Amino acid sequence: MMRLAITEQWTFKRKNQLLPDHRLQIPGLSGKFESLRRLEPGEAEKTLGVMLAPLEDQKAHVTHLKGIAKRWAEQVASGHLHKYDVIPLIKSTVMKSLEYPMTLLTLEAATWVDIMSPVLQVCLPKAGICRSFPCDMVFAPLKFQGLGIPHPFGSQVSKHIETLLRHSTNKTKTGAYLEAALQEHQLETGTSFGIFQQDYCNTAVLASDTWIKRVWKELENMDIYVAFDSPALPLRCVGDALLVEVFMDLEVNQDDLKWLNSCRMFLQACTVSDIVTADGRCIRQSAWCGERDGIHRSPYQWPRTVRPNRNHWRLWQDTLTRALLQSDDPSHHLRQPLGTWFDSIDD
Repeated sequence: MMRLAITEQWTFKRKNQLLPDHRLQIPGLSGKFESLRRLEPGEAEKTLGVMLAPLEDQKAHVTHLKGIAKRWAEQVASGHLHKYDVIPLIKSTVMKSLEYPMTLLTLEAATWVDIMSPVLQVCLPKAGICRSFPCDMVFAPLKFQGLGIPHPFGSQVSKHIETLLRHSTNKTKTGAYLEAALQEHQLETGTSFGIFQQDYCNTAVLASDTWIKRVWKELENMDIYVAFDSPALPLRCVGDALLVEVFMDLEVNQDDLKWLNSCRMFLQACTVSDIVTADGRCIRQSAWCGERDGIHRSPYQWPRTVRPNRNHWRLWQDTLTRALLQSDDPSHHLRQPLGTWFDSIDD
């Protein structure tokens, strides 16, 4: 057992250096030593009323929400309610509990219906309504002859839009994190537009699986448009172009586009000018072979990437040849040399 006082420092040890019954303890709020639990990155833990895990665990969220709905339904089932009080009770109690973590969640509409099932199975008969009443009518507004129970999926989408707009407008810390994530996605996809202005089916394969990406898919499926003014990836000279857009103009398939983007990310290049010589006439040998060099220095903070394999670099070379080069030119001359540079020589 290892106990760590507040005045001591952490030290690094490998797992094979520890005893089988090793436990790490720190002083708790009461002053007594408490053991720290070790969780895997994908293992969720309830924190501040929501299930959190570094690698996200949607199943844990669903299980937690189903538990809330089931426990509430069991309590209501054993009580007596006037039928006119049932629907207001759902709106003012269990729906509020389910709405609390919605900002973090990106669940499908069918999943939310499944979560609500125990509540509806108990409450609809108590309200004098058939238990098998269609869900479309259960969640429809009163003016359309529905029951007026808000659909949890609709509430989730509203929470997402509110989060995007409110925090960005009010310049909160969350808004700063969202802006950083949006810019990171734009760098990752390598296009001239922000991620919410892109077509999901075209560039989603280039983006990491994040909350932003899942909300992007959700909004596009519902034909909802949200615009953000993010800095565009700049072109650096006359005739310059973004590499991803060059590849997309060739109509490469999604798998090839993904690996071409991996090569681009490894080289930390956004535009054609990032991989050419200073005179704008040839592709640098290092960029052609997939080697980083000290000539090109990017102003961005790039994510860590693994170097693609030989087959992917062959795809990279073939695609650059089709898009930019004179055929079978060993010097890799561009068909259309780049023009005057916009950058100052002092930059």
